[in-house]
Amino acid sequence: MKGHFYFTHPIEASLDPRMEAMEEKLHGKGFGVYWYIREKMSYFSNNRCRLKDLKPFATRYYTKQMIEWVVLESGLFGCDEAGNIVPLKLQCEQESETDPADAWQPVLCPTENRETAPKTTGKNSRKTTKNTRNTSVSGKKTAENNENRTKISEKTAEIDEKSSENSKKTAKNGPKTAQNSTKKAPKPTEIAAQPSENEATENNIRTQSNTNTSTIYKEKKKEKEKDVVVVATPTTTPTPSASPTAIRPWQQYVAELNSDSEWGQIVCMKSGYGALLKKHWKTAKELFRQHVIAMGKEQSLLTQDEAKRYFMSFAATCPTTAGELRQQLLRLEQAATATADPYRYEQRLDGRRTCNGRPIPDDAPPRPDDHSTWNSRLKRWEPEYG
Repeated sequence: MKGHFYFTHPIEASLDPRMEAMEEKLHGKGFGVYWYIREKMSYFSNNRCRLKDLKPFATRYYTKQMIEWVVLESGLFGCDEAGNIVPLKLQCEQESETDPADAWQPVLCPTENRETAPKTTGKNSRKTTKNTRNTSVSGKKTAENNENRTKISEKTAEIDEKSSENSKKTAKNGPKTAQNSTKKAPKPTEIAAQPSENEATENNIRTQSNTNTSTIYKEKKKEKEKDVVVVATPTTTPTPSASPTAIRPWQQYVAELNSDSEWGQIVCMKSGYGALLKKHWKTAKELFRQHVIAMGKEQSLLTQDEAKRYFMSFAATCPTTAGELRQQLLRLEQAATATADPYRYEQRLDGRRTCNGRPIPDDAPPRPDDHSTWNSRLKRWEPEYG
């Protein structure tokens, strides 16, 4: 590095809408990433470099992806003809007419060992350069204003010419419109003659209608004599809108419900008696089929997804049907293990029945499984995690 550099940081930089959008995207890091990039660009000549030159400056907090997004997507950087990154002006910088490369040119900080000219000469040289730039900018503005004035004057002249031509055309068309109006106006004699003509036409229509009715009556009479059979055209009745039908029978959807699938595992987990449900899955599907027939829901199971949703409600989410299904499966489990020891899920302590250290009444039925507790108020076994 040649020395320590610094560049100006506008106080109102955060008011730029692009800066606000970047902060909403990256939160607090957006503002820091922008000035971090500007700081690293000052190491290069004319504050310009390529995107690949910034990759070595990526850190743990200012990652390469974050730097690329700010340069390419934030709208705060542009690209010149050589493909270098150029910082665009912020909203607070629009008032100044200086070039961005000049405004952000790095300046060497003064040091003690550096031999420099007197301070007054340096200040005067800076002021003269600023004055020359301001004069060039003002000259450009005056030239642009003169060009705009000439364009406006030319447009006004064209508009005046068009308005004069339109006025001449309207003056020429004046007599023609008067003649047309006189031609279109009806004469009083014609207006008086119109009622008589209308009356004549009405009389002719009446006579024709009378003759037509007489001939029609005669023709109908001849048809009756000849026993002509008239076939009536059938009237088209609107067909009711057809209700949606299932692609396959709903029983096939129920038969394809699988407990080994991810969906089946979720059903067992939500039911609260997953091991018991998975063990007697076929029986649960048969009970579900009977439930569908009993509730008259055959027409509602049109797809496999609808069958899955209904079975989820039947076996897990609906407390009424899920509780009844659990009780039926427990009865099947008890019947299957009737030959075994009915008290195998209990413990004996000094000859008394206990469950997890709690005493069980002597007249209580055997504990159905390893996840049931005795309800002394209702005097029955209930699921431990219900």
